[in-house]
Amino acid sequence: MSKTAFRWGFVAAAAGATVLAASLFTGSGASADGPSISVDSLDSYVGGLAKVEVRIEDVGPPGAGAWTIDLHFDPEILAAVACTPEQGGGICNEEYGPGVARVVGTNIYGLEGDASLASAGFSCKQPGESALELTISVFVDATPGDPTDIDAKVVNGTAICADEASKPTPTPPGSKPKVAGDANCDGETNAVDAALVLQYVAGLLDELACVDADYNHDGDIDALDAALILQKDAGLID
Repeated sequence: MSKTAFRWGFVAAAAGATVLAASLFTGSGASADGPSISVDSLDSYVGGLAKVEVRIEDVGPPGAGAWTIDLHFDPEILAAVACTPEQGGGICNEEYGPGVARVVGTNIYGLEGDASLASAGFSCKQPGESALELTISVFVDATPGDPTDIDAKVVNGTAICADEASKPTPTPPGSKPKVAGDANCDGETNAVDAALVLQYVAGLLDELACVDADYNHDGDIDALDAALILQKDAGLID
């Protein structure tokens, strides 16, 4: 064999070994977890409200095309007070059944990767602990004409409700708001806060945990604050 032929043979063998090694490395680095559907855990107190999210994670192409998911909780411990879909075409019913909130939705383009499907607000009725468990009736991909079931891991949560003595101290009137529109002192401004404000305005609540619910700082907590909170949550205002 000539030196030139030997050199070319060595180069070809090295290239083949490089391709094989690359393919082995790619295979070993692939995610083994697969898609999942999860719900948060929450900690609150009797009379307090907290929010959890129902999310999908690591969903590959063509993405999630339709879903029907039930969130089960102990109605002796928790009351579902609000449920908001996070995806267009979705519906969330916090009163689907005793101790059941249902999240349904579709996306013809497919939801890939990680996404929030819905957020649900709960009020603690009495001290105790409740499982937050998901059951999946429908979870299919967005294959045109042939939606296929997505095998997803379910990750459940837990709700812990402390007695009323654990209730946070209300923000003193006149103090500088920590987060504008935050009615339940959880450090966030979202649809749960708007619901609390409207319940307060309607006389369903005697007080709010935080005067930070006064979003526009005009000295009154009213329906205008609820509207501004929703606009903030939707990204319409800063």
